[in-house]
Amino acid sequence: MTIEHLMQHLWSQDFGRLNNPTEAYNLLRPIADPANADPAHIYRIYTLLARLSYYFEDLENAEKYAKLAIENAAKDNRSIDIQIAHLVLSAVYGERGNIKSAEKEVAMADSLAGSSGAHTCSLSLVYFRAKSYQQAIETAKAKEATISYSYSLCLN
Repeated sequence: MTIEHLMQHLWSQDFGRLNNPTEAYNLLRPIADPANADPAHIYRIYTLLARLSYYFEDLENAEKYAKLAIENAAKDNRSIDIQIAHLVLSAVYGERGNIKSAEKEVAMADSLAGSSGAHTCSLSLVYFRAKSYQQAIETAKAKEATISYSYSLCLN
């Protein structure tokens, strides 16, 4: 299955109605092997796997796939996929209480977005996951994120 075919399948109306993250995870894992994927797009698969791993609370694989996404993207890649890979890493580090590393990942995602504070709500998630609840609330209220993916986290 080519990446283009897989992406069509994942985001088709049928898949959208089912919204089955387990199915997505099971479809993506076999093609995450660089031997089976288009090198120009494998970072997108890794980003999706990182997000799904985090969703399933599998922090080890979330970190692994996020790092693979970043490593396999072109050096000048500023896409939302790479921003999200950094944000997944920030959430993982937040879960582990490593706030400094988490803040660095959010700053990197902001830099790639070309906007300071673009991912403010992801930073709020970091503080929440690190059980720094007051800081999470203050961060979420301080500035509205400019990236819709990140803003959805503040709504939580």
